[in-house]
Amino acid sequence: MRQANLYVEETWRRQRMLVFFLLIAGVGTTAFEIYTKEYKSGGLVAWVGILLYVPLALILLAVLLVHRRRSYVETRDDGLRFSTLLSGITIPYTAIRSAKSGPLAANFDGKERRRYVRPNVRPLLGKPALYVRVREEDVDLGQLQRKLGPTVVTGDTVVMPVNDPDAMSWQIVGRLPERQNVNLGGRRRGRRRRR
Repeated sequence: MRQANLYVEETWRRQRMLVFFLLIAGVGTTAFEIYTKEYKSGGLVAWVGILLYVPLALILLAVLLVHRRRSYVETRDDGLRFSTLLSGITIPYTAIRSAKSGPLAANFDGKERRRYVRPNVRPLLGKPALYVRVREEDVDLGQLQRKLGPTVVTGDTVVMPVNDPDAMSWQIVGRLPERQNVNLGGRRRGRRRRR
């Protein structure tokens, strides 16, 4: 199962207007220069529009689309994969303590965590997120935080807003290895003998 990172989806929603603005500015300034016939006299605005705004808009659009496509959470046979624009990290199921769904706003409680509420985070605070607790002894938390960022990693917990965190958490819990030394129930203990 693969689900998109909603932080990146929100960034896409916010930044695509900038792409359209740059395209309109580039094409509009060039059309205005041609219309006023200043283009023949070497109008600088037309060249700026065509050579700067339009390529910049296309580059930004390409980066946003690639970032959107490459940012996801996926359950694989070898572990839980968190992918980002430039890299990714796979957490083996043996290194996962638990997975559950919970409100994203709970991740930003407290003074320390409030500073990570950025414009692409704020609209998602009312939505549920996937909470994955990892075993500190099995995972390098420093590397995990460097790869995914401090907004996503809080202590030994990875918090990622996805479209359906309940289904993703069930998928993860279903793949966790059998727990040892845990009381899984059973029959009642027999009576003690009196001496």
